[in-house]
Amino acid sequence: MQGLKQDVSRARLMATGVAMIALMSSSQLMAQEAATELQPLVIQGAQQKGEDSGTAPVKGYVAKKTTSGSKSDTPLTEVPQSVSVIGQQEMQDRGITNKVDEALRYTPGVTTQPFGNDGDTDWFYIRGFDATQTGVFMNGLTLYSYGFGGFQIDPYMLERVEVLKGPSSVLYGGANPGGLVNMVRKEPTDTPQYSTEIGINNLGNAFIGFDFSDKLSADGVYRYRLTGKIAGGDTYSDGTRDLRGFIMPQVTISPDESTKLTVFGMLSGLDEIHSGNGFFPYVGTVVDAPFGKIKRDAFYGERSIDNLKYAQQMLGN
Repeated sequence: MQGLKQDVSRARLMATGVAMIALMSSSQLMAQEAATELQPLVIQGAQQKGEDSGTAPVKGYVAKKTTSGSKSDTPLTEVPQSVSVIGQQEMQDRGITNKVDEALRYTPGVTTQPFGNDGDTDWFYIRGFDATQTGVFMNGLTLYSYGFGGFQIDPYMLERVEVLKGPSSVLYGGANPGGLVNMVRKEPTDTPQYSTEIGINNLGNAFIGFDFSDKLSADGVYRYRLTGKIAGGDTYSDGTRDLRGFIMPQVTISPDESTKLTVFGMLSGLDEIHSGNGFFPYVGTVVDAPFGKIKRDAFYGERSIDNLKYAQQMLGN
């Protein structure tokens, strides 16, 4: 009987020891798990901070993000198509003045101005396909065009010009199989901005532009941007001239970081005597012909009828 009691006591002692070891092990495991929990670490580069969206100003010549390839803020390296971006700084350094097709002269896979510097139409050919009428967009929305009647956008009102190459009907609907041109307009800024530009070329064609943006309320909920430009003077052919301009007011309402509404209007106009684009032969212009040489600025149209006037308006958000 006494031996049975000793066996029971020994069993109880062993059970108590096992329970204490298990409790200690559990406590140590919980302590280890609590000790190895790490807080989130966020690293943000300076370039990404400066270009926080695919519609923001391009810092320098190399863009980091785009909205053309996915209609969302996406790094260019993650877009499964070729995308070329020309920012405002590059356009200014290259002296781009009145036409968007000037800005795409050096873009791979794109041919522009095949008929010369046509003053009233922007011409785009992407991978061999004519995108002039079926491949021009502004902030992701198509700009209707038919024949020679289409919207002509001044580069001064744009933040960037993007070319998305290849078919993209899943994103944009019926467009051009070679690709499309997406123009991103300037928008009201978070910080005050006031700038003016003035210039003149060797033909005597001058321009002046202004671009103002600031808060309309102290809390920054309401912001505005007013951009405008007027240009005119002689062009490359004798007897031709143009007068063009635009004004684009915008208002942004942003009560919090997740809510933003921008309303804009645009009015532009053009009055020009057209030159016919100068389809001169090689012999007689570049090299001498038996009868002499045609002057580079020769005008062979009819000035009384070879003219154009238009007024274009936009309203949207």
